[in-house]
Amino acid sequence: MEHRLIINPLEHISVYPTFYLLAIYVGSAIVIYEIYRRRLPVLPMLVVMVWGLIFGIIGSKLLTLTPPEFWAGIKSGRVLFIHEKVYLGWLISGIIGIKIFRRIMGFKFDLFDLFAFALPVGFALMRIGCLLGGCCFGKPTNLPWAIFYTKNSPCYDYHLSNNFIDSDALNSLPVHPAQVYEIIAMILIIIILFYLRRYLKRQGSLGYAYLLLHSFFRFFIDFLKEGGTYIWGLKSMQWFMIVVIVLGLPFLLIREKTFKKSVSQTIPVESYKKSLFLFLPILLFLIFPKDWLTPAEFRVFVISIILTGGVFIYKGIAYLLKRYRFFIRIPLTIASIAILETSLDTLKTQDTLKSIFILRQMQDI
Repeated sequence: MEHRLIINPLEHISVYPTFYLLAIYVGSAIVIYEIYRRRLPVLPMLVVMVWGLIFGIIGSKLLTLTPPEFWAGIKSGRVLFIHEKVYLGWLISGIIGIKIFRRIMGFKFDLFDLFAFALPVGFALMRIGCLLGGCCFGKPTNLPWAIFYTKNSPCYDYHLSNNFIDSDALNSLPVHPAQVYEIIAMILIIIILFYLRRYLKRQGSLGYAYLLLHSFFRFFIDFLKEGGTYIWGLKSMQWFMIVVIVLGLPFLLIREKTFKKSVSQTIPVESYKKSLFLFLPILLFLIFPKDWLTPAEFRVFVISIILTGGVFIYKGIAYLLKRYRFFIRIPLTIASIAILETSLDTLKTQDTLKSIFILRQMQDI
C-alpha cells in the first residue's frame, strides 16, 4: 500500500471548483483567440457562446435524470434541483444551442471548429479537479498504479455502503485512476486533431471529430469507471456514446465528401441591435434558483454575462462618440475654456505671463 497514491479529498475541498473555473476560463480564452484569429464579429460570437453555455449547463444536468424523474418534473411543472452533471450532456446541448443561435445571428457556416481544442483542454483541467476531489473514481483493481481514497470520500463511502470494506478501514479499496485515463485521452485527442486539421476541410468538421474521438475513448474508459445505470450489459452512457458514434461518423464523412471549395462562407456584419436583442433574454436566467446551479456554475454564468455586457457598453459608447462627436465637442470645449480661465486667474500664472511680457520688451529694446 505504501507505494500507491493515497488521496484525501478533504485536503482539497476547493480544488474541484477551482479547476472547473480554470477549465472554463482557459477554454474560453482559446475560443476568443480563435474568434480574433478568424476575424469574426465579437458581439454576435459572445452572445452565441453565452447561449451555448446556458444550453450546456441545462443539458449536463438533465442527462443525469432517469426518464421517470424527467417526466415527473415536467408534470409537476417545477424546476428540478440537480447538482450532478454529465459532461457529454453539456457538450451535446451546448452544440445544439450554438447551432440555433449562430443561425439566428446569420452565420451560414458551422462554428464548432472554434471549440475543437478548447474542449479537450478544458476537460483535462476539469478531470484534475475530479482526481483530487474524489469524484468520477474508477473500479477496484490491483494494478500497481491504482490509487486509494481516504475516509469520508465518495469512493470510500461507496465501497462502505456496498460492503466492499469494513467500517474500520482507513482507506478505500485500490481503484483505477479513471480521471488520469481521461486526461491522457484528451492529450491524445489534441494530438490527433492537430493531424486531422490538415485533411478536414469543411468548417465545423474538426469539432465533430473531437466529439467522435471523445465518445470513442469514453466508451472504453467507462468499463473502468464506477457507477452508472446498466442496460443489457452496458451503461446507459455507453449506449448514448454508441449512438453518437454510429450517427456521427457517417455524418462527418458525408459532410466532408460533399464539401465544395468554391462555396464562399460569408461572415455576417456585426449587428449591435440584433446582438443586444438576443442578449437581453439571457438576463432572465439570473432568476434561476441558486440551488439549481453549483457555486462554480453560477459564478461562470454571472462572469460571462458581466463580460458580454461590458463589451456591449463599450461598443455602445464608441458608437455614440462616433455618431455624435460634434455635439460632444461642445461641452468639452466649454470645459476646456473654463479650466483655462481658471488657470489664468491664479497669481502664479499672471506673474509668469507678466515676466514673459517684460522679457520680450527688454529684448525689443
